[in-house]
Amino acid sequence: MDEPATNADVARRLYEAFGSGNDDALVALLDQQVEWELVGPSEIPYFGVYRGPEGVRQFLGLLADHCRVEEFEVLSVIETERGALAEGRELGHFAGHPRTYEMRWCHVLEIARGRITRFTDHLDTAPMIEAWRS
Repeated sequence: MDEPATNADVARRLYEAFGSGNDDALVALLDQQVEWELVGPSEIPYFGVYRGPEGVRQFLGLLADHCRVEEFEVLSVIETERGALAEGRELGHFAGHPRTYEMRWCHVLEIARGRITRFTDHLDTAPMIEAWRS
């Protein structure tokens, strides 16, 4: 894999890998000490903190078990000195739950030497909780 030129390029590759379901390509962008966090209530089973590439693979498995993402759109990616900021929207539903959710998200990515060292997912959790409880 060629090294991305900028932090924003690393973020864009992450979203391309996620969107195509290519977990190996996604994990290849991670530092061995990566910390991956979804900020939100523990009521949703995949929210929390995951460490290392294997922890992220665990998260991806839980996400696949529980969440059906119907639309995932990256609205912007902004380069920062320490990484990248991304904003987007998502439409989906949870397995076994009839109600859909539509929400916005903001991701903070810390990147060093072309690898993601920290990923923090800030979500609009209110519509997700409503859908989870339905």
